[in-house]
Amino acid sequence: MQRIDFAHTDIFDLDDNKGYDLVLCLGLMYHLTDPVTVAKKLYKLTNNLLVVDSTTIVSPEKYLEIGDHEKHPSISKTEFAFIPSKSALIEIFRHAGFSKIDHYRCEDETVKPYYTGTRTLLLLEK
Repeated sequence: MQRIDFAHTDIFDLDDNKGYDLVLCLGLMYHLTDPVTVAKKLYKLTNNLLVVDSTTIVSPEKYLEIGDHEKHPSISKTEFAFIPSKSALIEIFRHAGFSKIDHYRCEDETVKPYYTGTRTLLLLEK
């Protein structure tokens, strides 16, 4: 009997009718042109706990900044993506349906020279 079902795939290739107890979304949210659709898909896929790690811009406001390779080297020169503020990221997941959201600011000085902003870790439950 297999106790762990592990899937490493494109989020849109996963079946909405099959949920997972633990879903990891690591380093994805700041590479998206439509983060709300992805958050809703993650809500459908999550039975218990979703862990999100994302770069976020520093701002108390709820907004998305267009990714700029010069400012955010993790965004490719040809990529068009939105980088959320922490409050925007939380609001996106609230809108998707998550009722319990704990957030943590990750301070890692080893990555500071490579991007501007901060890392935010969210633990989300339905």
